[in-house]
Amino acid sequence: MWEGLLRLDARLARTALGAREPLLGQLKLAWWRDRMAQPTADWPRGEPLLAILVRWETEREVLGQLVDAWEGAVGGSPAEPVIARIAEGRADAFAALGRIVGMDASVEDAVRLVGRAWALSDLSVGLPEPEGRAAASRLLAAQDARPPALPRDLRPLAILADIARGESEGEGTLRRFARIIRLGIIGR
Repeated sequence: MWEGLLRLDARLARTALGAREPLLGQLKLAWWRDRMAQPTADWPRGEPLLAILVRWETEREVLGQLVDAWEGAVGGSPAEPVIARIAEGRADAFAALGRIVGMDASVEDAVRLVGRAWALSDLSVGLPEPEGRAAASRLLAAQDARPPALPRDLRPLAILADIARGESEGEGTLRRFARIIRLGIIGR
């Protein structure tokens, strides 16, 4: 489940941010959007990522929304509203992942909060243009400083968010490592 989501997100990011020809990038993203709009039984065979995503049948629509969010980044450095939309798309995808693994509905807001924090931290160091990184950093600064604890099945998200936050803040390795161990064990 995790692998499929993270690989899809990475593929969408490469397509959107690396498109030398915006039209070609939009066509590639349209292909992914079309796949998410059809039942998994109708997906073409031969695309390894689709084979991994087949377990997302009930949440395909959310993955389609993630494709839409990334489409705004095609053709240049994304502006702050586009970055916010990507962060929301990622947060919604993590909430969908939680629903697939049987997460209690009461923690969905926490999952979205941590997912958004990871997304913005990741974008603040991963976008190709300084303006985009600065916009992501501004949005991240407006987030809750201490994310809530997550259930065991979703602790990898808390770890991802912490790693990304440490990279964006330039924090020392040993301290981050200890915090990651704690997050994996107790979730906070």
